[in-house]
Amino acid sequence: MLQVGSPMPISNEEAITFDLPKKLSFGISYGLIEKYKIGLDINLANWTSNGTNNTRVQNTQEFILGGEMTPDSRNITNYLKRVTYRFGFNYGKLPYLVQNNSINEFGINFGASFPVAGLSTLDVAIKLGERGTIENGLVNESFMQMVLGLTINEKWFIKRKYN
Repeated sequence: MLQVGSPMPISNEEAITFDLPKKLSFGISYGLIEKYKIGLDINLANWTSNGTNNTRVQNTQEFILGGEMTPDSRNITNYLKRVTYRFGFNYGKLPYLVQNNSINEFGINFGASFPVAGLSTLDVAIKLGERGTIENGLVNESFMQMVLGLTINEKWFIKRKYN
């Protein structure tokens, strides 16, 4: 009997081996330089053809749709018009099976790149998502991921005309 506070085993020392799957990815995008871009990515992975007869994995599919928009990248009077705004959606089937049930994931992404001196940017993003299901006694998980990044684009190897 499992008591409250006792460690729960993750594995019963059952050996599971598999090779990484063959993966096929396809993407297409359209946009105008320094204005907007929209793109679609499709990722397919074949987890079941690796010869291991592992019944705990399945083939996966992932669909990603996203875009970005910069209102006016050359505007010197309004800083917010130089910011690049991003958005996206993703939906996918995860490779593992839980009690012979597929686990799906859905996410919505929002982000922005704030111009800093020169060509550098400060990047901020938030992803809200959900994976799993409450059907068949399983668990549904909601999550939030926050990302903070800095892109440094400097001209290191250009010879200066004036000293």
